[in-house]
Amino acid sequence: MRARLAALARAFKREFAVYRCALADPDTPWPAKVLLGLAVGYTLLPFDLIPDLLPVIGQRDDLIIVPDLV
Repeated sequence: MRARLAALARAFKREFAVYRCALADPDTPWPAKVLLGLAVGYTLLPFDLIPDLLPVIGQRDDLIIVPDLV
């Protein structure tokens, strides 16, 4: 369990570094920066656009929306 959490933390740090580089790069188009911000914001929000109480659709919205934005 500890190794799994450590691997997850390393992956999160790596992804965060990539996002920071993409946002800091002046060659990154502004629509990509906006979509990246929306994806990160949607992931961190305490509520969903589609409630998880709805069977199947509620849980899959995070799996569909966030990767499409990034």
